[in-house]
Amino acid sequence: MRVLRTKGLPTPHLFSVFNALILGRLLYAIPFWWGLASSSDKDRLEAVLRKAKKANLCDPTIDFNDRVARVEDRLLSRIVENPNHVLHEYLPPRRASCRSLRSSGTLRDFVLPQKTTLYSKLFPYRLLYAKSY
Repeated sequence: MRVLRTKGLPTPHLFSVFNALILGRLLYAIPFWWGLASSSDKDRLEAVLRKAKKANLCDPTIDFNDRVARVEDRLLSRIVENPNHVLHEYLPPRRASCRSLRSSGTLRDFVLPQKTTLYSKLFPYRLLYAKSY
């Protein structure tokens, strides 16, 4: 990254390279292990981003937790909406609706198991619990 900066790459392009290379690697498969990560693990990831902001390698407005939430939401919506998705079979069963009213939301239609410590940390259940209100 520093080589690109010394070669004269403009700052917006440098931010794009950082998003593609560094953030892409940090966010890869993060929905599956983020709930199981300790606070020290999360702090180390935030430290990488703080150092990059300090070195002006990334946009200073980036928030890692917001990025993680967006990645998780996007993946969950893709899994829920696509019955052919490889992870769709791991979702809990849907409620049987006897009414023909408009659906209250696709994420609220699942029958969730009782919330336990483990379920509250695992990817699909963690987000479904949060979105079930």
